[in-house]
Amino acid sequence: TRILDSGLPSDLREAGVTDVDIQLLAAAWHRRFLAFQPRSVLAPEAGLHLAKALLDLDAPEAAARQAHMSASRAPDDPALDALVFLESLARSRQGRSQDAQRLLQKLAESTDWPTQGGGSGPASLRPDARYALARLAEASGRYEDAAEGYAEVRNHFAEVTEAREALVRVSL
Repeated sequence: TRILDSGLPSDLREAGVTDVDIQLLAAAWHRRFLAFQPRSVLAPEAGLHLAKALLDLDAPEAAARQAHMSASRAPDDPALDALVFLESLARSRQGRSQDAQRLLQKLAESTDWPTQGGGSGPASLRPDARYALARLAEASGRYEDAAEGYAEVRNHFAEVTEAREALVRVSL
C-alpha cells in the first residue's frame, strides 16, 4: 500500500508535509535507484514508477522521456507494454496526440510483447490501448472510428457501452 492511498498521518500533515512532498520523495528514490542500479532486474519497474510519479506531478515531458528510456533499456521485460502505454499517456498530455496514437496502435496491434512466462504475445494492456485509441478518435471528431473502437472493447470496460451509444446518436 502506498502512503498516499491511505492518507498522510496527521503528525506529518501538521509538520507541513504534503502529498506532493511524498510524491517527490518517492520519485527521488526511484531516480536514485535507477542511477545506481540501471541493470537491475527491478530497473524496469522502478522506471515505470518514476515515469508514473512524474506524470502524476504534471511533468509529462519528463514522464515520457523516462518511460521511453526505461522501455529502450528493457525490451524483453514484461513491464515493456506498461512503459509504452505510460509514454503514450504522457505524449497525449503534451498535446502530441499523433505520437500517442502511434504508440497505442503498436500496443493494440503487435503480438510480440514480452510476457510474464518468458515468451511473447499480445500486450497485456491491449484493451486499454484500444480504448485510448477510441478516446483519441472521439476527441478529434472521428466519431465513427471512436464508435468502432468502443465496440471492440465493450467487454472490458463497463462505461464503453454508454459512450458508444452516445456517439451513435451524435453521428445520426
